[in-house]
Amino acid sequence: MAILGQIFFSCITIDKSLGSEYVPDSQLLKVETARFRVPLELKTLDSLQGTSMVYATIGAFNTSEFGIAQFGSAGNVCPNTTNWDLGKDPKIISTSMTLTLATANATMSSTTTPNSYYNNPYYSSYYSYYSYYSYYYPTYTTTETTSSIERTSITMDPSQVGTTQNFHVYRLKKAIDSTKAFTSSLTKDDYIPVELNTSAVTYFGGDSVTFRLSNDYGSELLGSTAEERDSLQLFVKNHGGLYITCDTPPTIDAGRLNLFNVGGITINVKYNFQPTWGEGLNRKDTTATFVFGYGGCLNTTSYSSKRLETTQQLEKLPIEGGAGINPYVNIAALKDSLDNWAARKGIDPAKVIISKATLIFPFEFPADISMLDYRYPSYLFPAYRATNTEESDMKYYYPYSDYALSGSSMGAINRSLGQYRCEVSSTMQKVMNMKREELGNKYDFWLYPLMYEEDSSYGQTYYYVDNYSYFMGVINGPKADRYPELEIVYAVMD
Repeated sequence: MAILGQIFFSCITIDKSLGSEYVPDSQLLKVETARFRVPLELKTLDSLQGTSMVYATIGAFNTSEFGIAQFGSAGNVCPNTTNWDLGKDPKIISTSMTLTLATANATMSSTTTPNSYYNNPYYSSYYSYYSYYSYYYPTYTTTETTSSIERTSITMDPSQVGTTQNFHVYRLKKAIDSTKAFTSSLTKDDYIPVELNTSAVTYFGGDSVTFRLSNDYGSELLGSTAEERDSLQLFVKNHGGLYITCDTPPTIDAGRLNLFNVGGITINVKYNFQPTWGEGLNRKDTTATFVFGYGGCLNTTSYSSKRLETTQQLEKLPIEGGAGINPYVNIAALKDSLDNWAARKGIDPAKVIISKATLIFPFEFPADISMLDYRYPSYLFPAYRATNTEESDMKYYYPYSDYALSGSSMGAINRSLGQYRCEVSSTMQKVMNMKREELGNKYDFWLYPLMYEEDSSYGQTYYYVDNYSYFMGVINGPKADRYPELEIVYAVMD
């Protein structure tokens, strides 16, 4: 298995002899079990990575629990091929845009060439969930991945699947570059607040939606120079891209989040021209196709749930996913519980050897059991914020590496017991042995939805935080009768 937090890979070797280097060969250890109440807060995520080569997330929710959550997507626009000839005297007939809904659990192909991969300005940013880019050049390699995303039309209730949504398309003031990496990166100063769509864009949740754009925009795209049409990087630099948003639902407890296939978003400019490959030829109609999301689209989000942040220990804790409100653990508070326990037992924490550590997060079943399918994540796992020191000083969110340990359930929902179980032995060993002042916030974590993709080409499975989806799940808090626990199986070295 390999971990893919935003775009780079980190191969993990599973060490089944965890802690053995601390134990003398002649020593026999007594194995015991201890349980600790997990202190949980509520906290939103700051600067969640937002670039993706897979899904453009567009939609909105308005709920009584969390308030308003809005999702938009911005992407650079370029031709779907290079070195194309417009013909003579092109005259615009129409300009349209099509968004195609992604397929759940779909097998997706992604292609790349060495030159376009390393020369593209997005290579150094490493923010999407694929390391295999398609920049619309002739391709040399292909990889296929199957996503664990079970719904690409996400609602909190089946009645909202066909609800009406209004989209808006705006022009970016400049191309998106590596400085725009997070779901909060785009501001009102980054786009022109004049709609390019010539009429209302109404989407009912079908397989696709097509709408008209201003012919002035189509004329600009066709008016590109031969040099721009020969270099996608130059075209993007000079022509930028588009930003798509969605209206807030007018009623409470309504909304839908749509995951559109980035590779299925196109701008089609139909025009009439005079052929130049022969004498006396009649004028002809043709269509030039441009693509949205060159180098990855930037998904944007905004939430009103920040008002729910609290350090108080509650009976119930909501899970919104995304950059919204989610359960949060200050690892220093958990470390205090471990150290106090060790002090009571007269144990040196540095001599504790953890065989297995499991975080257990119970939940109560909703009155309508089908809501487990609509509101609860399939996986919940600790996610922490760390710096990608190899490439930049920016911080991104990653699942704890423990998900790759042998026998890990990766935080899969257990519908029989009503709980999520997360195996975190390696991380808790470090927390146990380290001094409190050494921890800082390095291992602080959010309990966060996890997703995976299976790469059939390379026989690998990649796990990463699911920042595409939206949830309204509820787990038990520290004040509940069935409260969250850390369970450790341990021994103490003399």
